[in-house]
Amino acid sequence: MPPERSGTPRRSEPSEAVSTNATPAPSSPTPTAPKAAKRGRQSLPPLVLAEGGARRGGKGGGGPRRSLPPAPSPLNPRAGRRLSLPSSSASPHPSQHRASNKIPLHPDFDAVGDVVLVCSDGEQMVGFKVHSVALRTVCDAFAALGTPAYRPPKGQVFLDEPADDVHAFLRFLTTEPDKLTLSLLQCIAINRLLKQFSAKLYLRTPLAGYVYLNAANLVAGLGTQPAKAHLVRMLGFAADIRSAELWHWFIFNIRFVWPQDAIHPNHLSDEDIRTMGVSAYGVLTFLALGWSRLDECNVGRDPTGLFFVMRTAAHGQQIFTDTNL
Repeated sequence: MPPERSGTPRRSEPSEAVSTNATPAPSSPTPTAPKAAKRGRQSLPPLVLAEGGARRGGKGGGGPRRSLPPAPSPLNPRAGRRLSLPSSSASPHPSQHRASNKIPLHPDFDAVGDVVLVCSDGEQMVGFKVHSVALRTVCDAFAALGTPAYRPPKGQVFLDEPADDVHAFLRFLTTEPDKLTLSLLQCIAINRLLKQFSAKLYLRTPLAGYVYLNAANLVAGLGTQPAKAHLVRMLGFAADIRSAELWHWFIFNIRFVWPQDAIHPNHLSDEDIRTMGVSAYGVLTFLALGWSRLDECNVGRDPTGLFFVMRTAAHGQQIFTDTNL
């Protein structure tokens, strides 16, 4: 009967293919069992093949298949939360947090040191790495820095001072005198921080010497249209360090370079007078009485270091000190 003939070759073809290596004759029909098996694999769910299904442990055949957990769905956030989390959204390593919060160091002070002075530079912060011994030996304000009595956390000391002023101060302490270059405003900032940090008095001597040697260039650095605030600070600085040279070049520039109304006692506020100091304000008031005769006035220092104003008049010379101005 036809049903029996059609079923017998299908049962014998797989066994013949396994037991012999001979190539089937061209006239024989192409086996259909491998295609059927391939179609069977494609019809299986991918998760069953990944988990092994009924073939777990190398055993085939019987037994009910174990149910697998449902695939994560975007509608089921609990099931898909872990799979949908991208790797880039993972929390960074703690070292990355430290790197992002690391305060940048100034290129002039980033090499060696055991402490970092942190100051504000506009809207950012900048650090200066220095040796604590270099500070505590010259400034009483840092006497305990770097000792067991005071070790700042992470070696950082925060100062409520502008970064430019601290930079000039550290350069003044660490640079050789013949290689030091400062502007007048930097000299003023150094003098202020020397008092602010209770520095040793002998440090004022090299600062005054630098001003003595470079007074002409320092005053000329203010330009031809100096701000009144800069002139106020300069005269206060000159009175503080007893610099007759700054007064001399102030008189020269007010006569030949600057406008004569660049700074006038009648245009000063109470804050300006406090910044300048009573002594410098007295000298400025005296000079303002005869702006047109400034060539007849000069400023000098007596043997004790005090400065005075010498005015040459028709009847002789008049000397005025800061005690009688």
